Amino acid sequence: MTPPLKYQSIAAFLPWPPSVNHYYGRAKGGRIYIKKDGLAYRETVAALMKLRGWEPFSEDDRLKVEITAYPPDRRKRDLDNILKAMIDAIQASGLIPDDEAIDSLCIERNSRASCEGTPGVDISIEVVPETDVGHPWTTCQEGTECHTKSNLGKNSSPK
Repeated sequence: MTPPLKYQSIAAFLPWPPSVNHYYGRAKGGRIYIKKDGLAYRETVAALMKLRGWEPFSEDDRLKVEITAYPPDRRKRDLDNILKAMIDAIQASGLIPDDEAIDSLCIERNSRASCEGTPGVDISIEVVPETDVGHPWTTCQEGTECHTKSNLGKNSSPK
C-alpha cells in the first residue's frame, strides 16, 4: 500500500451537506447533539477522505478554503447554512485539525449542474504560505499607513 502523501492543496467533490437545522438538535436537557443526517454526512465525508488517502494538514498550517455550491434545486437557500456541517465533517474526518486554522473562506453558488451531474460542493483547501498570512486586524495595503488592533486604540487615526 502506498503511504499517504502530504499535499499543499487538495480538491474534492462532496455531497450536498445538510443544513444546520438538520445537522444539530437539542435534547430536552438543553444538550446539543448531532442528528442522524449529520452523522451520516460525517461518515460519508470521512469515507471519501480516507479513499483519497490524504495526509491531514498539520496543526501549524493556515488554510484557505474555496467552495462552489451546486444546490439540489432552485429553492432559496442561505449558503452560510451549509458551511458549519461541511467544515465540521471535514474536521471530524481528520483532514484539518481545527477549523480555527481557516484564515480565508470563500463560497459561491452555481445554479448549473456540477461536473458530477449531482448536487454537491466542489471544495479546495490549500495551505496559505506564511508570507501571505497577515495580522488578522491589519486594514492596510502596501504603501499606506497600517492600523492594527494594537495601535487603533492609540491616538492614531486613519488618514
